[in-house]
Amino acid sequence: ALGNIFRDIGVPLIQIHADDLVHHDYLSGSNLKKIADLSGIQMPVLALELITIFAAPDSHLPASIWMGLAAIICEGSKQGEGQIALKRLLNSSSAKWASTVVDGVWKEGLYPKSGEMDIAAGLVWLTLGSPSAACRWRAAHSIRCFARFGKWEVIGALIGRFPSTDAHPYQAPELPFYFLHARLWLLIAIARVAMDHPQNVAKYAEALKAIALDKSTPHVLMRHFASQALLVCASSGSIVLSEADAKALKKVNESPFPKKETKEYTRESFYQGRPDSMPEPEPKFHLDYDFDKMDVASVSDMFDRSRWETKDAMTAWARKYDPQITSMYESGGRSDRQRDRIRGMTAQHHLYGQQLGWHALCLVAGEFLAKYPVVQRPYDDNDSWREWLRRELLTRNDGLWLADGVDRPPVDAQVNLYEKGEKGLVLTGDKAKILGLLKIGSSIADELVVAGDWRSADGIGIHITSALILPKHAKKLALELSKEDPFQVWLPQAEGYDDGSEYSRSEKEPFKAWIVYSSIEAGLDETDPLGVVSAVRRLSFAKAVNEISSLKALDPFRRTWADPKGRVAARSEAWGRNPAHDKEESISAERLVCRSEFLRDVLLKRRAELLVLAILRRYDKGFGSRDSQYWHTTAVVRIDQSMNFEFYPGAINKPHVMKY
Repeated sequence: ALGNIFRDIGVPLIQIHADDLVHHDYLSGSNLKKIADLSGIQMPVLALELITIFAAPDSHLPASIWMGLAAIICEGSKQGEGQIALKRLLNSSSAKWASTVVDGVWKEGLYPKSGEMDIAAGLVWLTLGSPSAACRWRAAHSIRCFARFGKWEVIGALIGRFPSTDAHPYQAPELPFYFLHARLWLLIAIARVAMDHPQNVAKYAEALKAIALDKSTPHVLMRHFASQALLVCASSGSIVLSEADAKALKKVNESPFPKKETKEYTRESFYQGRPDSMPEPEPKFHLDYDFDKMDVASVSDMFDRSRWETKDAMTAWARKYDPQITSMYESGGRSDRQRDRIRGMTAQHHLYGQQLGWHALCLVAGEFLAKYPVVQRPYDDNDSWREWLRRELLTRNDGLWLADGVDRPPVDAQVNLYEKGEKGLVLTGDKAKILGLLKIGSSIADELVVAGDWRSADGIGIHITSALILPKHAKKLALELSKEDPFQVWLPQAEGYDDGSEYSRSEKEPFKAWIVYSSIEAGLDETDPLGVVSAVRRLSFAKAVNEISSLKALDPFRRTWADPKGRVAARSEAWGRNPAHDKEESISAERLVCRSEFLRDVLLKRRAELLVLAILRRYDKGFGSRDSQYWHTTAVVRIDQSMNFEFYPGAINKPHVMKY
C-alpha cells in the first residue's frame, strides 16, 4: 500500500524497505503530508503505522525521525498522553543505558539555565580554548562580530569567564579545558575590538588592568594584549589613566635592568646533560624535542640562564595548572594520531601537554624578565628580548590582524587556463588569454599587471614579473627571454624588509629590477584561517621608482599608492587564506596593478622599456613511484615608451624533464 502511495506522489520505487525510506529522505514532512492526503489517513494514525513498520530490530531509523513521528502523534492525542509515553520511556531499560556514558546519570549543571546571551558567550569561550588554532581564531572573529552588532552583553559575559578554568556545561567534563588558550585569544580579540569600539571596551578597564599588571601571573602575551587594549582606550579619551598606571602599562614587558653586554657565547650546549647540582623535579615534565631545542634554549640564552633552570621553572608552572602532567605529548583524553606525535609540535594544533608547555614558557619569560637582565652577545640582535617578543606577537605591531588586510579576489583574475587538446586538457598558449592576465587587450588601456603570483580558477600557477631594460637591448633580450627554459627563466627583483630597507635579491645585467617583494616574517596570526601572509607581503615599487612621482601608500596595508595630488598610480592586491590544518597549503595570492600613465612616466624618466615575463605552470603531484610533473607556457611582452607593446610567445604546454 505504501509503495502505491509513493508512486502516486512521484517516488519511483518498485519495492520499499524501511532503510530505503530513511536513507533517501522519503519521510520528509511534505511527503508525509502527501501520503496522509492521498490515503485519507490522519497524520497521527499514519505516524503510528510507520512506527510499526520501522519497529523491526534491524531498522536504522535515526532518532530525529522517531522524535518527529512522536511529535505528530502527540498533536493528535489526548492531553497528557505524550508525557505518559515519555515517562514510560525514561523508566525503560533503554534509558538506563544512558548512565553508562562518560557524563554519567543526569545531574544539575549538564544543561545551561541562562539566557541566550550567556549561552552564546559560553559556546564562544569553549571555542577560544580549542586545540585547533583555526577554531580559536574563528572564535576571536566572532567576538568582533558581536561588537559590530552591539551585543556587548555577550562580550561582558566572556570577560566574566576569564578566571574560569572550564567551559561547563558546554564541554565534555572528562576532558581538561585549554583555559589558558581561551584567556589569551579572548584578550587578543578584546585588544582588536578596542581599536574599533574604545568607549565600549573601556567598561572592562579594571579587569584588563588587573591582568596587565598582575605580577603573580607574568604571562608576557596576556599582559601585552591586555595593556594594548587599555592604552588604545586611553589614547581615544575613553578612559583616563593615572600617570603611574600609564607608565606601567607602556613598560609592561620591558626589562627593569640595563642590558648586559658580553663577548662570551652561550654557557652550555643543548646536548649537555643535567648537572648533578640541579636534581630534576619529580615527576618529570618532558618537553617536545624541537620546542626544547629552539624555543626553550632561546629564552635561556637570552637571560643567560641554564636550560635546566628554565625547564624546572616551566615544570613548576605546568604543575600549578595540572599536578599530574608529565609530558607535552599528553593528549588529555582527546584522540590523537601517532603520526602527529612523531611530527612534533605545530602551531596549527596543540596536544593538551603542548599548550601547557607553550604557556609555561610565556610565563617563565615574564618571570625571568623581572629577575634577570637581558644578555647581548656579539651575534645577537640589537635588542634580543624585543626581537623574541615580536616573533611571539601578531605579525603587525599596530594591532591590526592579517585578516584586516585581505582583499576580495579580483574577478578578472579568476580565469580558466586549461583548454581541450588532442589527448585531453592542456595548458593554454592562447595569446589573448595570456595578455588578459596582464589586463592588456588590443592595446594597453588605463592599467596593466606588472607583477603577481596567484592561481587560476582551474588551479594553474600564474607568475608575472617585469624588469626595466634599455631600449637598444629590449627586442633582442625579449626574444632570448621567451626562448629560455620555462623552469629556469627569471627576471631580477628586490627584496624589502619590515624596517623599510631594500636589497637586491638577484642581479641579471642588463635588466634592472623595479619591483620589490616583501620578506616579512608572520607572527601569531599566521594560523588565522581568515587571514593570509600576503596581506603584509604586498608587491610594491622600489624606492627610486616611487620617488619619480613621490608616491606614498594611502593605507596601513599599502594597498593603494598615489602621488601628492591624490592621483592613484598603483594598486597592490593580496588575497587568499592561511592554512587551517597542518597538511593544508596556504592559498596566497598577490598582484601589482600599475596605471599606464605612471608607467609611461617611469619609462620616459628612466629612458627604458619594460619587459614583462608571464609563466603559467601546471603541477601534477607525484604519488608512490610516480614522479611529480610540470608543464609550462611562457611569453614575454615588451612595452615601449609610447605604451605600444609586442608579444613574444615562448613554450606552450611544455613538459619539464627532471634531470635527477
